[in-house]
Amino acid sequence: SHCKHEPFLDMENFETKIHEADLVISHAGAGTLLQVLHAGKIPIVMPRRKKYGEIVDDHQVELVRTLVDAGRVISANEPEDLPGAIEEARRRNRQPVSAPPSRMIELVSKAIEELTGRGK
Repeated sequence: SHCKHEPFLDMENFETKIHEADLVISHAGAGTLLQVLHAGKIPIVMPRRKKYGEIVDDHQVELVRTLVDAGRVISANEPEDLPGAIEEARRRNRQPVSAPPSRMIELVSKAIEELTGRGK
């Protein structure tokens, strides 16, 4: 009742929704995060986890850790972390976000290429 669900968005609609959103909560897919960061948002990120059978390894946890250390995302590893993360995201998204360092974009782009097999 508090959010709209769509099973699929093409890239143009996805980008529009990201730009219109007051708050973005996402998994830690590198492509998704790159889009959100390019939109100047600080997302709440719940990495998919191996221990829950959501993914084969914890590469999303590693990516989130790096982006948290850089101040680019807010981590919510468990559902009970969400209320505090939402409060922090609302506060931080009211402030201007500086452009991500080019090295971070390089690393995220490399991760996307490796995950999609295009980096070989």
